[in-house]
Amino acid sequence: MAKAIIRALRKMSIPAHLRYTVQELAHLAHERSGRVSVAYQFLAHKTGRCRRTMINHIRELCALKIIGIQKYWRPGRWLRNTYTFRIRWVQAPAWPAPTGHKGPGETLASTLPPEAKQEKGLSLAEEKRILLRGMAFLAPGTARYADHQRELDRLSALEHV
Repeated sequence: MAKAIIRALRKMSIPAHLRYTVQELAHLAHERSGRVSVAYQFLAHKTGRCRRTMINHIRELCALKIIGIQKYWRPGRWLRNTYTFRIRWVQAPAWPAPTGHKGPGETLASTLPPEAKQEKGLSLAEEKRILLRGMAFLAPGTARYADHQRELDRLSALEHV
């Protein structure tokens, strides 16, 4: 939904019979480019009017220079129409400006819930068994294998205490 386009349309004096049609076009328009490609039948369904009325409304909106139309034609049939809003509106920024360079947490909202603090759920023997199973897939001598071996040694030391 292009809120900025809708805001600009509300400030204009548009004939009453065209308001709902142009509002539906604005709801479907791209926020930055102001383009929309929609079927007449879909617009007719959304506005509760017939397809022929939508064709006439689009023609009137083009005559008022509110929208521009680009028609795509393949020999033998029409492919689609793309409508572009020709009115002035404040375009949305491509991406929010960063407030600082400390990290992504400043500009982007967290998408994951905070981790719940839980008590340990596995016994030492179960953790060792899981580590040994995972080490079967690692090549000896790699850094990952060494990390697993250190963790296994740590767990073995805890087991004997």
